[in-house]
Amino acid sequence: MQCVALGILFALAFGAEVAIAGTQSTTWEFMHWRTDIIVPVGLRFAPDGRLFYIELWTGRIRVYADTAAATPTIWSVIPVATQNDRGLLGIAFHPAFPDSPYVYFFHTNPSPLVNRVVRLTDQAGIGTNYTVIVDNLPSISGKHDGGRITFGPDGMLYVTYGDNYDPAYAPDPSDVRGKILRYTPMGEPAPGNPFGEGNPVFAKGVRNSFGICFDPLDGCAYFTDNGTNCEDEVNMLAAGADYGWCPTFYCGTHTPGSTDAIVRITPTIGMTGACVVRGSRYPELEGNLLFGGFNDGHLRRTVFTGPGIPLFTMKLALQNGNGMVLDVTVGPDGEIWAGGPGSIMRLYPVEENTTGVGDPPPTRGMTAAPNPFSASVALRCPSGTVLERLEVLDLGGRRVRRWNGPPGEAAVWDGRDDHGRVAPAGVYLVRGAAAGRTFESRVVKLAR
Repeated sequence: MQCVALGILFALAFGAEVAIAGTQSTTWEFMHWRTDIIVPVGLRFAPDGRLFYIELWTGRIRVYADTAAATPTIWSVIPVATQNDRGLLGIAFHPAFPDSPYVYFFHTNPSPLVNRVVRLTDQAGIGTNYTVIVDNLPSISGKHDGGRITFGPDGMLYVTYGDNYDPAYAPDPSDVRGKILRYTPMGEPAPGNPFGEGNPVFAKGVRNSFGICFDPLDGCAYFTDNGTNCEDEVNMLAAGADYGWCPTFYCGTHTPGSTDAIVRITPTIGMTGACVVRGSRYPELEGNLLFGGFNDGHLRRTVFTGPGIPLFTMKLALQNGNGMVLDVTVGPDGEIWAGGPGSIMRLYPVEENTTGVGDPPPTRGMTAAPNPFSASVALRCPSGTVLERLEVLDLGGRRVRRWNGPPGEAAVWDGRDDHGRVAPAGVYLVRGAAAGRTFESRVVKLAR
C-alpha cells in the first residue's frame, strides 16, 4: 500500500482536494445495451468474460454468457431485506477466479436483520454453497449501509461500511460502522490492519461509501463517499487514515487530524460505483477515475497528473433514462459498461462532425432489435409513423447504407453497405425521416 501513502502526501502538498474545471475533446453518450433490468446496482465481468450483475431489491444474481448474449440466466438468489439502503449491494470475484471459483457478495439478511459478506461457489454456471464469512454487521436504521466490496492487489477483501445514520460511530476505530474494512478471503480481519490485530478496520471517518476501486496499474485505491447536503467526496485510501466524518462535521469545515478528500462536489450528487480505466478502447480515458451519480444521472471523470493528484473533474455522459448511474466497470472488450435503474449501458464516443439527412434535430424514437446484432437488425419508428428516408452512418459521419425509396413503417438492415459488402463490427448511427421529423438510434454490429 505504499502507493496510497505517497499519493496522500502528494495530494496534500499540492492542495488537490478541490475539483478543478477542465475540458474534454470527445462527446460521450450512453447506449442502453439491455433494458427491463431491475436496479442492477453492481456489475462485474468475470475473468472468463461472463457479465454478472446484482439486483438490489430482488437478491437475484444474473449472468450474461458474453456481450453477445440476448438474455441472462439466474446464477443464484440471495435473501435480502429491502427497506431504505438495504439489499444486495456488492459483488467481487476471488483474485484467483476461476481456479478458486468463489464469488463474494454483500447483502442485508432479512432474519436476523444484519449485513453480511458471503461467498458462493461457481459450479457448472450456478452459484452454490452459500457461506457466511463476515456476519452481524449492524443494520439498525436501514440507512447508510455502504456495501461495496473489492479485492486489492494484496489479495485482501475491502468492504465499505456506512455509519448506519449515526455519525458518532465513524471516528471510533473499535466499531465497524463508518469505515473501510479489510478482511482475508476467509473473512478474518486481515493481518497488518492499522488498528491492531483482530480489528478489521482499515480506515475511519466515512459517512456512506458506495464506490471503491483499485488502479490496476499502480495499485492505488480510491473510494467515493456521500455527504449530507454538501461535499460528496472522492478519497484516496490510506491505512489508518481518518476522513473526517463525525458528529461535529458541517459544511466547509476540516476535522482536525483528518485526511482531505482529493475531489469535493457540492451540491451533492449521490456518488456511486467507481473504477479506474486501464486498457480500454479509448485512450482519452486511460488512467481516469470514473464514478456515477445517483441524483443527477451523470457519469463523471477525474483526470490525474499523478497518483491522487487530480487535474480536473467533470461530467462525462448523462444517463437519459431514470436519471441514475449505479455502477461502472471496464469490460474485457475494452468498453466502458454502466448500470442504470432499469438497464445496462455502454459508453461510446460521438463524433461532433457526424453528418446525415440534414433534417431538424433528431428525436430518439426509433427502436432497433436485436441490439447488438450480428446478422440483421429491425428498425422501426413509433407506431403509425411511415419512414420516408433512412440511412446508416458510421461514427465518423460516413454513410454506410441508404435505402432507395420509402422504407415504410419498418426496415431491416442486414449489416451490409451500399455495395453489398459486410460492414465491420462497431457502433453505427441509424437516422430516418418521417412526417417532417427526424428519428435516430444507435446500433452495435457484432462480428459475424
